[in-house]
Amino acid sequence: MQKVQANRAVSWLGSAFRMIRRYPGAFLSMGLVYALISLIPLIGPITVVLLGPALLGGMIHAGQCADSQGPARHRPQLGDMFRAFQGDHKLGSLIALSLPAIVVIVVGLAILGSVVVQAKANGSWPSNMAAIQPEILLKLLLPGLLHWIPLLMVLSLLAYALTFFGIARAMLESCSAWTAMGSSARAAWRNPGAFLLTLLLILAMSMLVMIPLMVVLMSIHGLWIGSLIYNTALYALLGPTLYFAWKDVFGSGQAGTSKNLQSNQQETTIQV
Repeated sequence: MQKVQANRAVSWLGSAFRMIRRYPGAFLSMGLVYALISLIPLIGPITVVLLGPALLGGMIHAGQCADSQGPARHRPQLGDMFRAFQGDHKLGSLIALSLPAIVVIVVGLAILGSVVVQAKANGSWPSNMAAIQPEILLKLLLPGLLHWIPLLMVLSLLAYALTFFGIARAMLESCSAWTAMGSSARAAWRNPGAFLLTLLLILAMSMLVMIPLMVVLMSIHGLWIGSLIYNTALYALLGPTLYFAWKDVFGSGQAGTSKNLQSNQQETTIQV
């Protein structure tokens, strides 16, 4: 495990952008699949939470294949996204990496439920929910939710710390989920600047793109189009970014990595 400077976050994102620019069809199509899944009512968000680490693992694998030298190198393709589903015992570990996100969601729902119960006890909860507007409902819930935001932020950061390097470790080094999460948390703790700056830069870029996009599309009732475009770009960026972060912190000196990658390429890759 390496200790890196905080400004390496800029390098990780810059390298990810360059990789996407070099292979736009592959990574943008992966991001589009991810975004389309997330738009499916009810089933989509559940699928993204449970299988998101496995799909991101495939995108990380594609990034490594594109970045490798020698016979292990190959042009990334959409089928690489499903590499974890090809029966080499990585899928279970990657699905287990969804546990931190599940914990955050469960805690968030529990907090929301407690705020609703409190509102009903105070008599401020509307009797006719069908007639209530979403913005009015938000105003009713927001005061109670504000008290819990610091807790949710801490839990979310912990969840990110457990998976930021962990997905790549489980995918590329075949670590168990528990080993991957533990080492990922230690790496984030050892490199707080790079870890936090990466999250902040992604958030900042998301806001710069999302807000103007939604303002433009809101007038034509095309918010779902904006969501699709935004999520496609975001998910396309995440895979290569997590790969370069892993490469910087864990990739150096991993003797078995290139060997495992070469053996992986001998197996059948899904062609899409």
